[in-house]
This record gives sequence, structure tokens and C-alpha cells, in this order.
Amino acid sequence: MMKKHNLNAFFREYANFECEVRCFSDDLFKGNCSSCITTCCKAEICYESIESPFLSRLRKIFPPAVSFSKTDGWLTESGCALKAGRPPVCHEFLCDTILDEQPTYLHKSVIMVLSQLMTYIGKNALGRRHLVEIMSEDRFYEINLSRMQNRLMDAKLAFKEIQEFYAGRRLSSKAFVYLEKIRPI
Repeated sequence: MMKKHNLNAFFREYANFECEVRCFSDDLFKGNCSSCITTCCKAEICYESIESPFLSRLRKIFPPAVSFSKTDGWLTESGCALKAGRPPVCHEFLCDTILDEQPTYLHKSVIMVLSQLMTYIGKNALGRRHLVEIMSEDRFYEINLSRMQNRLMDAKLAFKEIQEFYAGRRLSSKAFVYLEKIRPI
């Protein structure tokens, strides 16, 4: 049986990583998102952050400064109020403008890997169910924690390569191995 502190440690590590990915993505896309007149964030999508026990736990690690709004979800004038506990689709969504503005196919591919990092970690947590689909906290103790920890490490390695790529470094063959674990390039 999995120990409670191991699971809690994993949730904290996941939440911290989600914060890192979110900050990086926010910086990368701020020019697009701050000037956009289309609201891609919808309150009905935000409900998953409340309904999913996994996402609710992450929200408790980094509580938002505002309350959930039935009309706006977690969206505020400065963007999403959630530091951690966003539904995976929030990380996955890349508008056409962001994709079209990537200077090369490689940039577009790297951005698409970035968008899949959080989804990748929780995939097949319990059978074919993603972590966000586990609707009873008691079932968390049935997940393959080792698989989730390995996926988190894979995502961290890929994220490091993505950060270095956007800092101007070329992708090595080793970097492609990390990135392609998350999503084929």
C-alpha cells in the first residue's frame, strides 16, 4: 500500500512543476494573450478544477487569491487565478495566432510539447484513466506512483530542454529523445 506522505510529496512536486510551466508559458505567450480580444477561457472548463479531487488538491497547495466565479471561472483581468490545479486542457490549448507566429516548424513542435507536459504526467494513472478522471480520493492510493514519478521526471527533462531552446540553445539529439517522450516532433 502506498504511503500517504509519498502521495502528498508527489502532489506537491507536481504542483510546483505546474507553477513553473505556467510561468514560462505565460511569459512566452504574454504578448499574444494580453492583446487578445477573444476569451479562450470558459467557466464551464474551469469546473473541472473543482470537480476533480486531484485538481482540488493542487489548488489547496497554491490557493488562488480569488474565489471561483460561476460566470468567469478562475479568469481575472490579469489572467487565470490558478497557479496550480488547472485542467489539462488549459495547458494544451494553443490558439491559431500563437501557432502561426512560431518562426519555424521546430518552434511550433516545441511549443506543442510544452502544451502537453502536464497532460503527459497524469496519463494512465489508474488503468487508462488520467489523474483528473479519478473521482474518489481513496482511489489515489491505487495509482502507479512510480509511473507518475517517472513521467514527472520525463516532463521536467523535456521542460529543461524547452527552456534552453527558447534561451537560444540548439536542440541536441538527447533533447529530441526527451521531447519525443511527451509528444512526437
